[in-house]
Amino acid sequence: VYALNILGYAHFREDKDALRIFELYDPKRNKRYNKELLRIGFFELPKENIETENQRHWRDYFTSGEVSAYAPEYIKKASEIIELSNLGKEELEMRTLMERAQDRYEADMYDAFYDGKDEGLAKGVNNGILIGREEGRRDQTLQIAKELKKLNLPIETIYKGTGLPLDVLEAL
Repeated sequence: VYALNILGYAHFREDKDALRIFELYDPKRNKRYNKELLRIGFFELPKENIETENQRHWRDYFTSGEVSAYAPEYIKKASEIIELSNLGKEELEMRTLMERAQDRYEADMYDAFYDGKDEGLAKGVNNGILIGREEGRRDQTLQIAKELKKLNLPIETIYKGTGLPLDVLEAL
């Protein structure tokens, strides 16, 4: 178990280190528990003494809300998870619908690709596959927009999620 407490103030004033890690210790017998089953960390954002570049990426993320393009992938993934957990009900429903629609789209495109490839190979045509993909993407995006409109989401929100022109969305 690893617990990380992110503090916006200096809790351990006796030093300048931003990160402090504590493990289990038995003061009566003066013994440390040799297995790393539990660690508790305190990361003090105002402190400047950062030991590693990854700690700097974390501090920058927690103070600005932005992840550097140079940050490790696990920090980028963590920011996505945090962002997802902060979504409102409407936004979460929209994201879920979009993910489901994307999954359906990918499955449909997989099937269509191989069906079209077989048909194209039989006819000796390759361009038809590319045209079919573009039409499929547009149809899928329209379907997503219709589903989101059924949820009574604002047109502006649907626009941000799909990128379809506002006149097309208003006509749905």
